[in-house]
Amino acid sequence: MIKEDLVNLDGISGSFSMSDSLICLGETAILDAGDTDFDLLWSTGATNQMISVTSGGAFSIIVTDRLTGCQNGDTLGVDFNAIPDLSINEFDRVCEGDTVQVSFTTSSEIVSTVWTREGEILSNDSMPLLPFDFDQRILLSVVDENGCTALDFLDVQTIPEPLIEIPDDTLCVGSVLLVNGQPSNIN
Repeated sequence: MIKEDLVNLDGISGSFSMSDSLICLGETAILDAGDTDFDLLWSTGATNQMISVTSGGAFSIIVTDRLTGCQNGDTLGVDFNAIPDLSINEFDRVCEGDTVQVSFTTSSEIVSTVWTREGEILSNDSMPLLPFDFDQRILLSVVDENGCTALDFLDVQTIPEPLIEIPDDTLCVGSVLLVNGQPSNIN
């Protein structure tokens, strides 16, 4: 929301625009009083047009007309939203060639979901069916209703199909056929 304040100082008009801000934790909010010929004093003690804010709270500004000494001011609220909690529901092994439905848990209202592998977008669904043909890292990026982004990843090990050798032999009744099989790279 944009909050527009008109400052009338002894017949001289000037305006400055500031918006109440919702910022995600870890980000920096830039509060800008706008380009003005007035003297500025922020509640932080800063006297420049813009200040950087890394924690929530109320930030006030006093605007002073240099010619008349008249003052006016405003207060701006800044809230920092938590990053969404996010956890991919784990599975660590799948058979080579399997398609698996992947999912995640969160307590946030999610508005955007992107599943990727090595930079390739796999799906924007919340519970997609993904093919697994090789060991890989799946990355999930979600955005909540406040515009905050969370990331999680899952390393998935694919298990190659077992090798089975069946000889191409002719069998007689009563003969025994020995079939050799071996697991393939199962840890």
